[in-house]
Amino acid sequence: MLVLNLHCAMTRKALRTLEPGKQLVDDVLILLARMLVFDSTRLQWYLPTTFVADLLPMWCDNHWFLIVVDLSRKQLVYLDSLWSPTTKSKRQIRKFAIFMDDLLDNRAWYANADTNKMECSEFDIKEPEVVQQLPESNNCGIFVAQWMIMYHLFYDYDVETYLTCNYNELAHFPMILYELSSNAFQFVTDYSRMRLANDMVLKYHNDNRMETVEAILKYWRSFTTAP
Repeated sequence: MLVLNLHCAMTRKALRTLEPGKQLVDDVLILLARMLVFDSTRLQWYLPTTFVADLLPMWCDNHWFLIVVDLSRKQLVYLDSLWSPTTKSKRQIRKFAIFMDDLLDNRAWYANADTNKMECSEFDIKEPEVVQQLPESNNCGIFVAQWMIMYHLFYDYDVETYLTCNYNELAHFPMILYELSSNAFQFVTDYSRMRLANDMVLKYHNDNRMETVEAILKYWRSFTTAP
């Protein structure tokens, strides 16, 4: 395992889906969720492979999109980098809302017996305008990853908020800081993929990070050591 901790793991094969042009697998998004909640008490995650929480990456017709359950605003926010008025995704959102209603019908989820039950099927569906991916780019999973990071940092998905944010908050996410400093703003680039791969392997959440660094240094020295 290239990346390992108590909650999830990722193989080299999964990590290589971050290469340009490749379709992201769910292992990458699960690990990203773990990275984001490592120090956070704001997000709570459940069900490791289909985690039901504030953020729900969804896979439909060979395409990733993101549903955000905004409990404070009572909204289901639908973020899609290939938005279409004829998409099936709205039906998926409705099905998800009904599933959540059934799940939250159990009183075990509530701290107090008199707490009002949550009815996700009554939430408004919000579809904000978001940057769209290039056709055939296979970047939908990377867009979802970027939105997850935006939500974690700013509790928002608005590109204007993204561009006018406090740069000091981005210290742990240099892939975003790099793209914000570019004259031609692009939400997803090949650099996004490379930076995310580096962060996943080398950041503190990876219990194997020191072994990985040692292996990298050993490999590098094999080319630089004088005979």
